[in-house]
Amino acid sequence: MALQVVLLLLVPYALPLLMPSWRWLLAYAVAVAVLLSIWSAMWYHAVMTTTTRTGLEGIGLAFAFIPVISTAAGTMVRTVTLMVRARSVVFAISILGAILLPAAIIVWANW
Repeated sequence: MALQVVLLLLVPYALPLLMPSWRWLLAYAVAVAVLLSIWSAMWYHAVMTTTTRTGLEGIGLAFAFIPVISTAAGTMVRTVTLMVRARSVVFAISILGAILLPAAIIVWANW
């Protein structure tokens, strides 16, 4: 279970934090958005062309959007840290974002 949490939540969160400048961050965000839109179009076509629905389509959609949410949170945190120049504040914001993201998802899932 811990490996799945790391792969689905923390790795997509950490990738935007490694971007050295806002240009790299923008290119990464655009690449993720393009890949997500291609995947969404393929998923929609696959769901609409099948004659039977099993319910697994929703589970697949949930598993696909978990890393997307983590990437979006990491991109927002990196945007804030690019505006702040103090290293200690950047480190604190990055760690706080990594803690708040899984906590927010757990609270939302149990609501």
